Amino acid sequence: MLKSTRKVPMYIALAIAIALLFVIQPQLLMAQATTITTNVEMPVNQTVTDCNGQPVILSGTVHMVVHSTTDANGSTHVTIHSNYQDVSGTSPSGITYRGVNSVETTFNSSGPQSEVTTVDNVLLVSQGSTDNLRISATAHITINANGVATAQFTRLAVTCNG
Repeated sequence: MLKSTRKVPMYIALAIAIALLFVIQPQLLMAQATTITTNVEMPVNQTVTDCNGQPVILSGTVHMVVHSTTDANGSTHVTIHSNYQDVSGTSPSGITYRGVNSVETTFNSSGPQSEVTTVDNVLLVSQGSTDNLRISATAHITINANGVATAQFTRLAVTCNG
């Protein structure tokens, strides 16, 4: 079984922090609808396990676009799109991989009610005959007005193919 040593990427932690800023401080933005779009580039330093069970340390850059709107009612709507740029890594046996990634996150909040969905797709493309690694993950949570999670799920699929 493949095991990923992926930790929560820094860009996802940043995205969550930005989203929480709008939930914690809505009174600053309630006078009228406010929209903010931010472009961020951050370094990628991430280790994944390839289809042969070897660690691959990926490095490069992730580009993230955060679009946030707080409407006149104080509800917050955030979308985050991120993707790898010039990300690659090499396994201990010398197999070189190019990393391709796309993450889409949506966050909506109205008072204490909120929901977050993240879809993350990672592809390690081998630069030879070794299988490519595909990781697809989807996570969702809905929080009701009482702060109780009423729906949540995580789906993970890991496949290796040439």
